[in-house]
Amino acid sequence: MLRFFGYAIGALLTLGYGFAMPSHSDLEQTLFCIAALFVFSNVFNAIPENWLKTMHEARSASKARIIGSIIGGILKIFVLLSGGGVILVSIIHLLGLLLVSSGMFFFYGSKGGPKIRVWTISWLRARVLLSESWRVFLSALLWIVYLRIDMMILRQLSSPEVVGKYAISARLAEMTYVFPSALVVATFPSIMAAKGRSEGEYKNKLQALLYILSFSGLAIMIAMWGFAEILLVPIFGNEYQESVGVVFVYMMSTPFMFLHYALSRWILIERQTMFGLCADFCGVILNVVLNFALIPLLGIIGAAIATVISYAFVAFVSLLLTRKTREMFVMIFAALIFPWRGGGILFDNAKSFLFKKVRAQ
Repeated sequence: MLRFFGYAIGALLTLGYGFAMPSHSDLEQTLFCIAALFVFSNVFNAIPENWLKTMHEARSASKARIIGSIIGGILKIFVLLSGGGVILVSIIHLLGLLLVSSGMFFFYGSKGGPKIRVWTISWLRARVLLSESWRVFLSALLWIVYLRIDMMILRQLSSPEVVGKYAISARLAEMTYVFPSALVVATFPSIMAAKGRSEGEYKNKLQALLYILSFSGLAIMIAMWGFAEILLVPIFGNEYQESVGVVFVYMMSTPFMFLHYALSRWILIERQTMFGLCADFCGVILNVVLNFALIPLLGIIGAAIATVISYAFVAFVSLLLTRKTREMFVMIFAALIFPWRGGGILFDNAKSFLFKKVRAQ
């Protein structure tokens, strides 16, 4: 129920911004209506996804997200190659989100989840949870603003065409966020269990996850550089030539964004939610200031630079500001300067998995 109201408020804020700004055209207002549906559509997978995670079935939730994202992505590429407009692409994106929700309910039912008719609401429990989690809620709200504020400012300082070129780069980066999200969801239950057994084991598992996220972020960054250089213009057209440079800069934020997925869970475990809220707030302010300073000078490249700097601040530099978070700063610093260790961990795990498969046969 708390998520229902949260997503409903988010959808209303999206609509409010879309219709409040006089610079928005009719097309943009229509897109904001569809975006509000994007936000509200998350309501449908909240309960099944959280139940799956609670029952240690995070893999099923990840499968639903990955399958839905892949199908939605393929449909969007087909629509783009067929000459479909931005409205149709947006509707296809909404369809992809609904496919994710359908997948969540499928796995929820197949794993023995309670029937919808027996669901109940505890307003007392909701009030207790809200009193304990308001800082996390505000931090998540700031993070949503944080992910979109650059495009909002860019729209006010330039044209919709420029925003479209920048949005391509942002969407390419956001497509990769499925991996760290799924990895953190799958591994953090064992990390939390390790904390109950031994502080040393807990830190070792957490450091291993950070190594993997750093290595994966760098690997995907390089892969996206290659994609932008070779395929971006042939797919989207010559008018998106400027987007290639934006992708090169924007993707530098990928390692920090990947590491932030683990940092956000660490903040909850270590009860550092006030730090997380303050760091996100400072990150939003820094992003706004840098966008207003750099966009007039460098255009969309300036917006990408502002994104990289602000992401690096929230996911890394801000950890220096308090004594309790400096140990995490050291762990993330190690992950950033020794990312190949993450590749070694992935290789060892893959080798062990294959060895077990062979032995089982």
